[in-house]
Amino acid sequence: MKRIILVLSLLLAVGSSCSKFSKALKEPRWDKRLESATQYYNKGDYYRASLLLEDIVPIVKGGAQAEEILLKYAYCQFYQKQYLLASFHFKNFYDTYRRSEKAQEAYYMHAFSLYQASPEPHLDQESTSDAINALQNYISSYPDTEYAKQATSLIDVLRKKLEQKAFENAKLYYKLESYQAAIINFNLFERDFPDSKLQEQAAFFKIQAQYDYARKSAFSKQKERYWQVVTFYQKFIDKYPNSSYLKAAESFFQAADKALRQDFDVATPK
Repeated sequence: MKRIILVLSLLLAVGSSCSKFSKALKEPRWDKRLESATQYYNKGDYYRASLLLEDIVPIVKGGAQAEEILLKYAYCQFYQKQYLLASFHFKNFYDTYRRSEKAQEAYYMHAFSLYQASPEPHLDQESTSDAINALQNYISSYPDTEYAKQATSLIDVLRKKLEQKAFENAKLYYKLESYQAAIINFNLFERDFPDSKLQEQAAFFKIQAQYDYARKSAFSKQKERYWQVVTFYQKFIDKYPNSSYLKAAESFFQAADKALRQDFDVATPK
């Protein structure tokens, strides 16, 4: 019996809540709707608050309360994890109210929303690049703020994603036996992420990809491509003399050296 009473009480509470919200939506006076929206917002019911504010924003445009309402509406989207939409509205606020004391906050939240929208490294990273640009723009505009320090840290996190994505892309080309594309992408990785902990692996995989590229090439192209294996190997051992990949890298060098000696009568430097 107690459970039945509890369930009925919950159903009545839900029904009452829905009825109250329905009345708020139909309220002809926007200031009354704003009161309801503020109540929902303060309770953390950002979905209902956003629905009420959505109709109010165009009505109050240019008015005294427009600034506060637009910012609150942007936060509603953010708290609902609608990050791209939130980013748009924060930027809209900043562009409209640049003299506002909340302008700096909105500009940061525009960038931070894009940061939150950044996907996992294995997915397309276009939005990650957008987030980095937005954070860098914030730092350029407000370099001496606490938000700028946070933005710098966030950029480091996002660059790690781009680094991982670039490395995995190069490896994927190798797995697909697109060896030339793999080599190009490993070269780009080494150029774009010089401080990466993955540099050593990239240099080794480039040797491996170049060897397979040479081995599977037409005979007329093999000499030049085997020589490139030798070049990559020499650069590798100069930079990473104690590498855990050294033995494997040497095996590719020796195979390339053997092919050059037997098929082309060319001696390679040791």
